[in-house]
Amino acid sequence: MFIKLVLLIEVGAFFVYKINSPIGNFILYSFVFYRFIVSKNIVFWTAFLFLILNNPWGLFYYRPHDWYISLTSTVGISYVSMFGIVFLIKSFFYFKKRKFIIKDLFLKFYKPIGIFIIFMLLWSFVYGHNVISIFKIIQFFPAFLLFISVPRLLSQYELPNFNNIIFLFSLLHFFGSIIDIATRGAFIQFVSFGKSVTGAAYDANLIRFVGGITIHLYVMIIGLYYLAKKEKYFNSGYLWTLVLVSYIFILSSATRGWMIASTILLFAFYIVNVLRGKSSVKAFATMIFVLIIGFLLLPQSFKKNLDAAFNRLETVEALAEGDETAGGTLSRLTERGPRVLTRFWESPIVGFGYSKVSSQYFDPHVGNHSLLLLGGILGLVIMWFSFLFMSRFLFHLDIRFPGNSFYIIGLAIIIILIIHSSSRTMISYYMPADAAFLIALFLNHVNATFTFYPENKNEIDFTNKQTKLELK
Repeated sequence: MFIKLVLLIEVGAFFVYKINSPIGNFILYSFVFYRFIVSKNIVFWTAFLFLILNNPWGLFYYRPHDWYISLTSTVGISYVSMFGIVFLIKSFFYFKKRKFIIKDLFLKFYKPIGIFIIFMLLWSFVYGHNVISIFKIIQFFPAFLLFISVPRLLSQYELPNFNNIIFLFSLLHFFGSIIDIATRGAFIQFVSFGKSVTGAAYDANLIRFVGGITIHLYVMIIGLYYLAKKEKYFNSGYLWTLVLVSYIFILSSATRGWMIASTILLFAFYIVNVLRGKSSVKAFATMIFVLIIGFLLLPQSFKKNLDAAFNRLETVEALAEGDETAGGTLSRLTERGPRVLTRFWESPIVGFGYSKVSSQYFDPHVGNHSLLLLGGILGLVIMWFSFLFMSRFLFHLDIRFPGNSFYIIGLAIIIILIIHSSSRTMISYYMPADAAFLIALFLNHVNATFTFYPENKNEIDFTNKQTKLELK
């Protein structure tokens, strides 16, 4: 199955880069979406869609535009925008046939955002629309549909199989990146049929891989989730290897927000375990020792690249010392952010909705600025508090049902908010599909724990704190 997945990814790269035509892209994604909808192997095809959405090595970005259906030379419907629609269609048929039910515990957190989205759709007519604003709605809005299907998609027995596929691919992705650094781009040139990719950047001192970074964040979080869980689905040594390999990949990406967030994740995991008496200084020292040994075993070329990544991270010190440009490397604060807020004071409370003003000034590199642009102060508060309350709910759920590692998913939400504030948009009213898929998968792990069968569904009341659930 894993070999089939890797071959499909390379076939996809052949269509995207070798054939390199709108018809080729349409055939590729039509085939993938059709197979997902009709196949009984939901685990495999969900894993495949998750991987291609996150562009490993940058293989599924293409130029001049990422259209699934081209309408003109400059306008079209992105293949990314189809994910929410395809998953909704799949769930419509799939949920009817399966014998178990998964309740979405997080519906109450979606409602404030959903109500405000309806308001924004109406409010946007005040400032008007153009072709660009309409197509941005078409591109981003379907991502919200992923929250209807994905949080209830896979059962607690299917998720380990799904994660095993992602785990194995993350190792392949990591070693492929090592090879590419050692060969100065030859590996990427080979798998992309000689074409340059968007997910990798090369200069004299540093090679940065951004394509696939979300896969490694997912592996880090779910690896820690299984390590903290009372049921042992995977070997602990294997899980720690995955966590540390993915951590090293994120560090080597030189993407400062992700580097900081992943480091906070590891320290938070350790602190929680110390407070619960499940870890010790010895265990922490062992983890650091393994990390150091792993670093020493890396090829010299990769270590030099990692050093260059840390040098880039050190520019944050300049920011702490008052240099808003962080040594001339942080345009988010000096250029991008101010541009997004150029017209903020015209509508500071509720923003500009989905109007042509928002479509003109929106920038996915500055998450909170763009939230203010779209929804104003009220929209930012609704989005942030919805996710913060979701995280708090997960911590409370972890206390009620210990041993299920729900607190890891609560930490994951906080980590996503850190990345959103420091690197790129992760939560937005122009919702990115990859972030929506990522968050929805995390919620699926929690919901799947409470898998039950129709004859028991009336006995379960998640609002009653006295309810005792039999976790299956």
